[in-house]
This record gives sequence, structure tokens and C-alpha cells, in this order.
Amino acid sequence: QELSAIFNISHPWLCIRDFNIIRDVSERLSNSAPNLADIMAFNSCLTNCALDDLASIGCFFTWNNKQPDGNRIWSKLDRALSNFKWLHKFPDTSAHFKEALVSDHSPVIVTVFEEAKRKSRFTFLNCWIDHPDYHTTVVEAWSIPVSRSLMYKLFEKPKNVRFGLKQMHDSHFRGFEHKIVVLKDAIVECQAKMQLFPYSSKLMQEEKTLL
Repeated sequence: QELSAIFNISHPWLCIRDFNIIRDVSERLSNSAPNLADIMAFNSCLTNCALDDLASIGCFFTWNNKQPDGNRIWSKLDRALSNFKWLHKFPDTSAHFKEALVSDHSPVIVTVFEEAKRKSRFTFLNCWIDHPDYHTTVVEAWSIPVSRSLMYKLFEKPKNVRFGLKQMHDSHFRGFEHKIVVLKDAIVECQAKMQLFPYSSKLMQEEKTLL
């Protein structure tokens, strides 16, 4: 009803979300049968709204309940849809459903244009807060005298804090990013294999250990 209410065939439309329903029985692996009436209603809605799946790569099943062995349920619940007007205006649009990692849903990246390179930016890490030097580092950096106008101080003091936190990071946390990358790569590889062997007990245990 919500989709039908905003439907306008003359406008380009991109629709991305977890619909919590499949379009075909092949999009679910489970001991229980899917509700065919729900499937028919969902497909009827998409037809009426002139929406269809974007060309996509990556994971076919976009959700699983993370349960072991035969209790694992796999479904394609997340979709990236568009209408003809959208594809006519943005013909290179595509979707990439990536491995879920710690979530039960696969994140989806929809590419409309070629992405421009971005400058590196400061990223605050929550783990810094738990370090015993965090409070002292922030207070000392903020207390560094800054002359000139109040507006200049407002600009410079956060810069001093960022610099202090980066120094603390280099002293106590350097190298952990690489460990996280290695673990994420291992989880991605494991979850990619699970798309091919959804009920492998060995892979389920490996995923649990990595997570």
C-alpha cells in the first residue's frame, strides 16, 4: 500500500530496502514452506509499480538467521529495485550485495555513477574511549594555548585534539586495523563459501569462531 501510494510511472524510481518477503520459492532455504499467497501479492505489487530487480552481483541469499545446522534459514529479503525511467536515465546502475559479516543482513551498495576518489578523513574509534590515556590526552590537547580570535580557537582546538588522539593511536593501537582487515577477509571468504554450501556444519562453526 505504501509503495502504491507513492508510485508515479513518469518519474525515475530507485527503491532499496529489506522487504521481508521473497519473490520466488527458490529464494528461500528452510524446512518450512514459504507462503505462496504472500509471494504472489509481492510480485503483483512490483508489477503494478513497474519495479524490477537491478542487475546485481555478490550474495544471492541476503539474510540468514545465524542458527546452526538444519535450523539455518536462508532468504533473499533485501532488494534493489528500479523502474524503466530510472534505467533510461542512469543505465549503468547496478547493485552489489556483500557478505553480512556480523549482521544477519547483507549490505547492498548501489552504484549509479563512477565514484570519485575521496580525501582521507579523521575517523574516531570508539575503542579509544576505554583506554586509560584517553581523558588525559583530550584534556591536554584542548588546553594547548591558542591565540587570535575566538573563531580561530574554535577551529584550532579540535585540530589539536585530533592530533593528540592520532599520537595515542600510534602509541597503543597501531596494527590493529590490519588484524581487523585479516579477520574481515576471513569472514567474507567463509560467508561466500556458505552461499554455496548453506548447511555445512564446518562452515557454520568457522563463521561463529571468526565472528
